[in-house]
Amino acid sequence: MGKKVMIGEILRRLRKDNNHTQHELAKLIGISRASYLTYENGRNKIPLETAIDLAKALEVPLEVIAGIKSLDGFLERSTASALESVSKKKQILEEHNIEQLRLIALELLEAYGGLFEDYATLKSGIFRLVNGK
Repeated sequence: MGKKVMIGEILRRLRKDNNHTQHELAKLIGISRASYLTYENGRNKIPLETAIDLAKALEVPLEVIAGIKSLDGFLERSTASALESVSKKKQILEEHNIEQLRLIALELLEAYGGLFEDYATLKSGIFRLVNGK
């Protein structure tokens, strides 16, 4: 009985963390709210197929739904992984934007550089700006 309650608590927490009502989550996995409620309340065991659907819908490993892996440990690792991913994407974006800035600066120099009296100083300033030197 203790294991059923724990799994129900895991389901409740994951459902709330994902901002789903019981009805929404049940609909997402193709079961009735009444059936879902029996799992969340620990009255019935979750069939493997339904557990797999829940894991997919809640974006967690099946082991978390089954209570084999700690939800807190998973969330900590997921958070760390997400932060690392965001950091990498930010770095790529920054590098991409720097390259875009370089290309724009070169286009501006080609198109409008002759309008400035001191073309060499303008070019040097833009070069320092885009290269962070």
